[in-house]
Amino acid sequence: MHLTIDKQHLHDALERVSSAVNNTHNNEIYRGIHCTAADDGIRLVGTDGIYTVEETIPPDLFALGAPGQLVFPSALTSNIVKRLPDGLVEIGDDRLTATFKSGRANLSVECMDPDQFTLERMPDVPAIKMTAGALGEMIRSTTFCASTKDKEPRPILHGVLIKTDGESLAMFAGDGGRAAAATETTASDVGLNSIIHHKHLSSARKLFKSGDAVRILNQNKRFYILGERIKVSIVQMRGNFPPVESVFAGSDLYTASIMRTDFLEAVERVRLPAEDDVIEFSFKANRIEMRGESQLGKAHETVEPFKFKGDAVELAFNGKFVSEAVKAITGDWLNIRITTTQGRPIILSDESSSKATYFIGSRRVRGAAYGTN
Repeated sequence: MHLTIDKQHLHDALERVSSAVNNTHNNEIYRGIHCTAADDGIRLVGTDGIYTVEETIPPDLFALGAPGQLVFPSALTSNIVKRLPDGLVEIGDDRLTATFKSGRANLSVECMDPDQFTLERMPDVPAIKMTAGALGEMIRSTTFCASTKDKEPRPILHGVLIKTDGESLAMFAGDGGRAAAATETTASDVGLNSIIHHKHLSSARKLFKSGDAVRILNQNKRFYILGERIKVSIVQMRGNFPPVESVFAGSDLYTASIMRTDFLEAVERVRLPAEDDVIEFSFKANRIEMRGESQLGKAHETVEPFKFKGDAVELAFNGKFVSEAVKAITGDWLNIRITTTQGRPIILSDESSSKATYFIGSRRVRGAAYGTN
């Protein structure tokens, strides 16, 4: 192998591909980045056996002297390239030793046998087409509701359910106390039903630019996000995802529309003294009252909805869950629903868009009712 490439192009590609590498894996091959240099591009692949990132650097961004394959140690190679002088980098190899030259710098790296690295063949079949920005927004809107417990008794809750329904793509996530749903209209009837770990989706989202065109599909128990240069493959989680869609159903007991920032700011203040981050809410016709208290102090806020409907109801909710859901909504107006679903949950969404919706289960109200006057 012999090639010359600008340092920045190489550095950026290595950073993206190395996000899939596990530098502490017992199998050293999963600590490496496979590099294939050929006339049609430089193909870099990193994987931990479950999450794989592949990037192809197009031929107009480098000069090829001789084709070849190597498996670079990911951490060391990334650090070497990061510290090379700006400008052109010359890469060569002598059997399993790679050399990096730039300016006065001349460094060598002992590589691994490329024959020990299993390269995955990315599928070229019908897929759902969308922009990386739309897909990334769905991921951003849902993954934070997945369980992050190391010893989660239901490991499937670490995942995000991704499925199609007619011409819509939907994502669902939940940790038992809250849930998120996001939908996006697509121009494809390709079927999709996968459960993917939230960490892998969040990592994949960062690899693409918002305007990039991507194709998504599942095949052979893997979920794929395929862009022009960057391709991601993730092994699907096994198990049955709980029926989270049903928690968003139910008749409305109370509905209101309110300025999102007014509601969020009040919640953030009331959370400060709240014991166990529990906020008690009183939903009324012309106002929403909230209270948080502990031995250290108490806080009480009142916000006025723009419009409302239904009977007064008093419930308590986890303040962190409410805050994170409201922050995830980007519109100016927040839609609030209290439904007849068991546990009297609160359903939060953007009044101007139904693309993302959040469910938060209620908590027991401590002590006597308040604000009844």
